[in-house]
Amino acid sequence: AGGGEGQSGGLAESRSETRQPAGRGPERGEAPGKREELGQARGQAPDAAAVEEGAGAQAIEAAEADAAELEARLERGKAEARAYVVGLGKTHTREFGAVVLPDGTMKPNKADPSDSATTLRVDEETAPDLYFGPPRSVDGHHNHPRSSSFSRDDYVKAAERPAMRRTWVHGHDGSEYWAYLKTDADTIGRAYDIATGATMQLKGSGVARYRTHLIASMLEEADLIDYGATLTPANAERRVE
Repeated sequence: AGGGEGQSGGLAESRSETRQPAGRGPERGEAPGKREELGQARGQAPDAAAVEEGAGAQAIEAAEADAAELEARLERGKAEARAYVVGLGKTHTREFGAVVLPDGTMKPNKADPSDSATTLRVDEETAPDLYFGPPRSVDGHHNHPRSSSFSRDDYVKAAERPAMRRTWVHGHDGSEYWAYLKTDADTIGRAYDIATGATMQLKGSGVARYRTHLIASMLEEADLIDYGATLTPANAERRVE
């Protein structure tokens, strides 16, 4: 029995040594430091979501900067285009066209014998840059001798030009109009017809001229276009009752 007790005690001691072998104490003491270093490393490592968000923000900023730069270049070319179409328009009493390219260069449209005081041929032959340039990168300009805003045909044809960014009309009295189309040719045409019907009962001095401006305002209200206008004389829209 005594020997048995002795073997049992030795086994217990051996098991105790197995659970706590020599040299393990110091290693266990180092473990918290290693865990702390690992935690710090993880804290310093960039979060994937944060990296993606930052990259997205940078992409948006770059796109906005590119758009602002394009806007500035097209704006510089606008004055030259306006002078060209209005100058010739007043001389010949008919419509002329021009485009402003992405680098700000003004380029006259090719004239056509069918052009008149109320019509202007703009297609792949007379203004190829509106069709074959980069999407939404070219501004189209033309004059209206009667100084009215856009016609139905102006909208419908503009919607069929892939490279057109904005379309501009310059009146001979100094009025100026621009539109950025946000829908297709069929939709803008049908909407124009509805707006025209809604304005036919309007009465007032100069209403025939300013009806196109009212129609454009209605199209913008329907979110089919972005639209801007400078009317001359000032507050001319108030003539409409």
